[in-house]
Amino acid sequence: MPLDPASSTVFRFSGDGVHLEFAGSEDFVAQQLERFQPVIQRALRQAPAAGGGDAAAADTPQAAAGGESLEAWAAARSVRGGRGAITDRIMLHIAYLQLVQGKREVSSPDIVWCFQQQGLERPKNLSNTLGQLKRSSKLLDEGSRRGFYTLSGEGRRLVETRFR
Repeated sequence: MPLDPASSTVFRFSGDGVHLEFAGSEDFVAQQLERFQPVIQRALRQAPAAGGGDAAAADTPQAAAGGESLEAWAAARSVRGGRGAITDRIMLHIAYLQLVQGKREVSSPDIVWCFQQQGLERPKNLSNTLGQLKRSSKLLDEGSRRGFYTLSGEGRRLVETRFR
């Protein structure tokens, strides 16, 4: 059965002889990312590092970009406990990806990657939460494609005040 492009999530990766492409529901793509994470990590480690540095330093995107690590970024900022904890973590991860890594737009697999890097359980209804953050809370704006988001002006203000 052909995929509906409007409801499909796509992930593409090429690096050091590894070429992967997954398309399907967000859950399917997230499962494939988890399954192939060792392959992707190995390809990133084997890729030549920019500027002739240590190839192992390219293990994570933030290390390759030369920015603050996700662990350091998250440790320096506190999130609420209880009901707001997941929303805070999602907003913190989006802020990290955009403000530190310089990603123009963030997708669900990007956010899942952040949770995995920190050893945190993946949010159960990530798509639903992202939709609420966009529609109800107005903390996110729609990106250039379905399933991609950016911090809205309100979202940036929240990040600046809550996560100083």
